[in-house]
Amino acid sequence: MLSGPPSIAADSTSVIAGLARPLPAVTAFRELRFSSMLKEPVVVSGKLEIDAAGNMIRHVELPFVETTTITGDRVSIERDENTRVFSLRRAPELESLLAAFRALVSGDSATLDESFAVSLETGSAAANSAKDWRLDLTPKSPRLAKRIARILVTGVGAEPHCLTLQEPSHGGSVLLLGSLAAAELPKPPSRERLDALCAGG
Repeated sequence: MLSGPPSIAADSTSVIAGLARPLPAVTAFRELRFSSMLKEPVVVSGKLEIDAAGNMIRHVELPFVETTTITGDRVSIERDENTRVFSLRRAPELESLLAAFRALVSGDSATLDESFAVSLETGSAAANSAKDWRLDLTPKSPRLAKRIARILVTGVGAEPHCLTLQEPSHGGSVLLLGSLAAAELPKPPSRERLDALCAGG
């Protein structure tokens, strides 16, 4: 999901097709993870990559250094010279996020439809301007639905801004992408204020 020329689309298939990027695709991210056990969200930043083979690599650069590589069903996390390996099936949130991210990068609405019920909302666009949009993804798998309520993807034209994962337990995360990853965070960085930031781009 890299920056690209804006496109105005009227349906989810066209919006998703407009997000397609050649591989390898790399974008900056800032993630805020919320939990009922924490007063403030945990914030990390770095780069997300889908390499030429379709593997997902998450490079965390701040506030620590960590690399997560997902190859097939295998997840490898490297941090402080230690490596932890486990099956992707043990992390349904990560599995669902990966499926959505891969489908968006490839512009593959058919694959996205296999895993999610997809709905689209679009805003208005001024003359010669790109239209803002929001994709609402609801997991079809009962196993994933127990852990993930929905994934919201917002953006303008061919530029995705945010990917928000909502959990049934009211936890979840907000992923700011591309140029929005460097935006000044609202204070305090509440879910409501981040939603407004994502909507306004």
